[in-house]
Amino acid sequence: MLPEISRLGDNLTNQTTESTTAILRLIAKGHSYAQIVDHLPGVTYQDIFAAAGEALKAMEEGGTHVGYVETVRQTHQRAYKPWDDEEDAELTALHEEGWTNRKIAEHLGRQPSAIASRIKKLGLNEASGAT
Repeated sequence: MLPEISRLGDNLTNQTTESTTAILRLIAKGHSYAQIVDHLPGVTYQDIFAAAGEALKAMEEGGTHVGYVETVRQTHQRAYKPWDDEEDAELTALHEEGWTNRKIAEHLGRQPSAIASRIKKLGLNEASGAT
């Protein structure tokens, strides 16, 4: 694994901003989409495209964090809100039932990249759920 990708992957949290930033930094440093997907568990090509879309939208809206969060919450109501024990339990149950990250994200009102990051943080077996 490329050390730089590994370090950034270890630092991803449930906040999409951090995963988006990590993805964009890797792209800016010249890493290919394939390298990013291959070396960051849970990150898909769709996550990379979403990160680019989020960055573009933030730029178009003046780059303010408040405006950005409000925009993201129009489609993902719980984006940037803290995770609680009840939501972690629900995520764990849905993941173990084999729900895809995308379906879990829709159900919990979060972004798929936030689901992938939380699954990793909780130490859930990534093979249990599909992306």
